[in-house]
Amino acid sequence: MLASRGQGEDLLEAELLAELDTTDLRLEADQLSTQAATVADAIEKLIATNARVPQNQADYQQRFDKLSAEHMTLLEQHETLLAEITDRQNRVAAYQHYKTSVAELDRDQIKFTPYLWHTLTDHAEVGAEGTITIILRNGTRKSIQRPSSK
Repeated sequence: MLASRGQGEDLLEAELLAELDTTDLRLEADQLSTQAATVADAIEKLIATNARVPQNQADYQQRFDKLSAEHMTLLEQHETLLAEITDRQNRVAAYQHYKTSVAELDRDQIKFTPYLWHTLTDHAEVGAEGTITIILRNGTRKSIQRPSSK
């Protein structure tokens, strides 16, 4: 994996960063925030009008409940978007950490550790003919033939 790490990295990085870009989500979150503020203003005006002007309280309550439900929905959507933005930002940070860590690796100095084994290896398959196939987490397969015992 380390020997071929330069192949296609630029394309992979561009696609990964495009997938994790938060620009559209931030714009949408800003729009939701603005909409929520507008609805909150409408609620405040409705309350102020109700305090000053006699009106049918059933109608008032119905309008108040509708605006409150809309406000709550907008706030929930906003929170969901903020969580998605944070998740994507965390993923970008993890990718940057991975890139830095891989760039600092010297493949001639890598030593086997159980942690490294579990980090890289998904599972191994042992064939009846003595072939062991190691499947890495990235899907790469490496087959090893068991030496003859003659």
